[in-house]
Amino acid sequence: MFYFTLYKKYRKYTNKVCSFFLSKELKINALYIEYPFRFIRPELMQFGSNVDIGADARIECFGKQNGGPKLILGNRVHLGRRIHIGAANKVIIGNDVLTGSDVFITDHSHGETTYEAMQLPPTQRPLFSKGIVVIEDNVWLGDKVCVLPHVRIGHNSIIGAGAVVTHDIPPYSVACGCPAQVIKSLQEKE
Repeated sequence: MFYFTLYKKYRKYTNKVCSFFLSKELKINALYIEYPFRFIRPELMQFGSNVDIGADARIECFGKQNGGPKLILGNRVHLGRRIHIGAANKVIIGNDVLTGSDVFITDHSHGETTYEAMQLPPTQRPLFSKGIVVIEDNVWLGDKVCVLPHVRIGHNSIIGAGAVVTHDIPPYSVACGCPAQVIKSLQEKE
């Protein structure tokens, strides 16, 4: 029991130190990230304030910076453990977004689905993006949700655990399944 308590204190200290230095490097106000994590090309990322990222995060940006950051996280975003975000075009995550664990968000794939592209091994196909991903404010993504390219998830929506989002989800919706289907939609009150 003593070693477990010591380990927990060590992890908490490590997380605070990593968060402090990463916040300074990326010029982020109040970032908390659990160690270990992997960032590829953090200079292509823009973080809001009070961002919380769980352990084993994998956040990657690819390509050139033309047109500003490729990944934009809003304020008060809480990303669960083992999140994987890949941005070759652009991924925008709004304010007050919450994700569960093992969530995958991408705006690209390894190559197009043409005959010529399929002749190459997947590792040699150039990255291809069908469009940007936008997750609007106040969205909750359950555990193991997969958000694919060229998708907009409307504000105040809930995406159920294990859903694969392949098309736009309107605001104030509850969606689940593979592919994700809206099972409940609320009307906005004016």
